[in-house]
Amino acid sequence: MGENIYNQDSIDSVCGALAYIMGIEPPACAAPKNEKLAAFAEEKLGGEKADRVFMYNPDAIAQWVYEKYPALFEAAETRTELHLPLRSVMP
Repeated sequence: MGENIYNQDSIDSVCGALAYIMGIEPPACAAPKNEKLAAFAEEKLGGEKADRVFMYNPDAIAQWVYEKYPALFEAAETRTELHLPLRSVMP
């Protein structure tokens, strides 16, 4: 089986990125920020910080579901500027 190219970043990196995007101190227990999310926001916000953030998380869509039923995700993908496949913090 080939190397998994999906889900290289852990979901726990989102907290640090959201704190960074808003210009606030992340919780002491937060993982390092997700660099992809932080860079995307920085580009979109022109270096400014956000005063609010809306995040939609479809709550653990398994990779196999995504790969088996790609048509189910087409509408969401065409309306979303950033896709972050994330791995669970639990094995």
